[in-house]
Amino acid sequence: MRIAVPVWNGRVSPVFDVATRILLVEVIAGEAAFTDELPVERADRAAVVAELGATVVLCGAISRAQEERLLASGVEVVADIRGPFEEVIGGFLAGCLGQKSLAMPGCHSRRRRPHGHTQLEQPQELELHPAPMSTGL
Repeated sequence: MRIAVPVWNGRVSPVFDVATRILLVEVIAGEAAFTDELPVERADRAAVVAELGATVVLCGAISRAQEERLLASGVEVVADIRGPFEEVIGGFLAGCLGQKSLAMPGCHSRRRRPHGHTQLEQPQELELHPAPMSTGL
């Protein structure tokens, strides 16, 4: 598996569409085997990621146009993530990206849009309200 992460200052870039660097992570046997940080000069970052052979993109915000291009190329998009790229990649590989600390502000639920966009799962507190008592038929 090959993971692409847009990066800025050692963190996941807040917006995929304007990222100037992509971290490419090769995963072998469930472990990050090696990484390469590459400059991105073309506007169509989705095409660059697909050409690099990435199968997954871990990113912050992403426009619908770029996301749809990635999905059409067979690249899974896991969006609305923030944090140091080492933590994000480790969380993805461990299957625990649902940590609140890795979710972008305002992203509080996991949902799968019809076009494949994934938001992070956040723990939700259940509010229990007693049902009103029936007084008769």
